[in-house]
Amino acid sequence: AYLPCPLVANFRNKDVALGGQGAPLVPFGEQHLFPNYKLFLNLGGIANLSFGGKAFDVVPCNMALNWLANAMETPQALDHDGAAARSGQMDYALYDALENLPWYQQSGPKSLGTEWFNAHILPLISQCESPIEDRMKTFVLHVVSRITVALRDLQVRSIPLVVTGGGAHNKYLMEELQKSLAGLGVTIERLPDAVVDFKEAVIFAFLGLQTLLGQPNILASVTGAKLDVCGGSIHLPPGGWGKMALI
Repeated sequence: AYLPCPLVANFRNKDVALGGQGAPLVPFGEQHLFPNYKLFLNLGGIANLSFGGKAFDVVPCNMALNWLANAMETPQALDHDGAAARSGQMDYALYDALENLPWYQQSGPKSLGTEWFNAHILPLISQCESPIEDRMKTFVLHVVSRITVALRDLQVRSIPLVVTGGGAHNKYLMEELQKSLAGLGVTIERLPDAVVDFKEAVIFAFLGLQTLLGQPNILASVTGAKLDVCGGSIHLPPGGWGKMALI
């Protein structure tokens, strides 16, 4: 079996070669596919924000919460609706250790990845002796804190915040985030579930289309690269282009 159409991958490489972070990549797609919105938060493995053509990673999110859910006495793939986190108690020592990680003080452009999570977050949440539910609540509140600080630093006011990603289904996380952002005058706008769940997948398909068309798809203003680039390597099926139409 083989894929009978072109595959575009490795979006980050060229941007990194030109001095960029190689991420985040979605702001380009957001500008073109969601022109009616300006402020986006994606609660995926890592939470990231984009606003006004600029974007940056904020804090690990589901990467940590799912790890904790899997470490429960009865392992779970995720904390459904944030129920376990809601039932826990705050661990202030863990919270302070998370909040004081030096990466959060760095200026952008900046990005997070699995390596940083494994080196800095995982030791804190895995070696903590508090019950898993307490660690979950503490990490949820850490995520909310970091997002609130980031939005305050952006000085956004009276702009709807579009929230997508798996974390948007975590009711406890969303409730705490709404309460925290109320003080900034930021309201959360929930789009249809199809957009919430597949926004990033659709955007990456759009980025791949730009690659096939030979057009820029990564913004230097976001990644810190020397210039906008057409990122992505094209892998052709066994028969090459043949008579396939790109569009």
